[in-house]
Amino acid sequence: MTGPDHSWPGLPPSEAPLLDRSVYAVYGWGWAPHGLATRRQLASIGLRPGRQEPRGEIRWRFDRRKRTYTRFGVLYSVADAKPKRPATPRQLAALALAMRARRTCPVCGIEADYVIPTSLGRCVPCQYDEPTTYPVAA
Repeated sequence: MTGPDHSWPGLPPSEAPLLDRSVYAVYGWGWAPHGLATRRQLASIGLRPGRQEPRGEIRWRFDRRKRTYTRFGVLYSVADAKPKRPATPRQLAALALAMRARRTCPVCGIEADYVIPTSLGRCVPCQYDEPTTYPVAA
């Protein structure tokens, strides 16, 4: 058996479906049967696909500024999904350190209670020469 055919006419390779239509069921938006879910849907209920094979694909049209794209998501069985593995204490500590770095202004060094906007590269008071009036994280 050969692999999936990714040469769909009119679709660039980045938008070609992941699964072979002759092997997997393809559903439209909102038409997938109960018991099938995408990775994000599984994650929202505390599950992960594990090593199971995909059961189908959901496909929908996406229009961004008058350009139409075909989007798709892979469906997995909820019954065969495994529970998500909890993060280790070292992973949680690394995430806390990374979030603290994202909240620290590189100009004034104050840790804000929000993530510093990447478009500014500094906290809002430093950008507009205002005194620091926002609450500082403890």
